[in-house]
Amino acid sequence: MLAELKSKKIAAATIVETVIALLILMISFASGMVIYGQIVASGVKQQHLQASMETELVLDSLLAAGQREGEVLRFSGRRIKLELRADERFTGAQVVQATCRDSEGNVLAAITKLVADED
Repeated sequence: MLAELKSKKIAAATIVETVIALLILMISFASGMVIYGQIVASGVKQQHLQASMETELVLDSLLAAGQREGEVLRFSGRRIKLELRADERFTGAQVVQATCRDSEGNVLAAITKLVADED
């Protein structure tokens, strides 16, 4: 019986075939990781762009409505804070800064504008 098993050839992959298959698999995983990283990075960029646009819209809307006091607005998990301060370089003007933060406190967008005093 042992002689019978020794005489039969077992079909198997060689070392070279196995190494080539592993190399192809590693290249596939590496390209997949690059694509995944690009998708994650573009999602973060889009979140910052959306926050910037929302912050500018809120700032312009509040300034058009004549709102000149510091405000903190919260919506869709974001917090937009308006700050007003006088700037000694420009007489008769104020600097308005709007900062948008996410729920963890990370700054998503910051916009600064110079507006004329109401007086």
